[in-house]
Amino acid sequence: MDSAEAFCHGFLGGVLMNVAGYRVQSNREAGDGRPDVVLEPSNPFGKDPYIVIEIRHRKEYRDMQGGLREALKQIGDQHYTAEYEEYARGGVLAYGICFCRKVCLVEEWKR
Repeated sequence: MDSAEAFCHGFLGGVLMNVAGYRVQSNREAGDGRPDVVLEPSNPFGKDPYIVIEIRHRKEYRDMQGGLREALKQIGDQHYTAEYEEYARGGVLAYGICFCRKVCLVEEWKR
């Protein structure tokens, strides 16, 4: 992970710390790897979904779509949502995010 991606990871984790009803997990083992950020409902057996986020950073705007595709592919290839799907009554949402300077692209991962 490069320093720019680490910055984006830390920034996003900090922003998400204030989401009511959720705890932020960073680089916690899930599936066959470690997703960048997982928002875990305060009540893991309630109706709120788990949210898995994989982050990429690119230096050029033209490379952002590729970074976004990489993030989404990693979510599926590493089975990041599998652990939560076993018991999450509220389901699991997963997103890839790619940052470049002051712009970001976000896309929901589809199974």
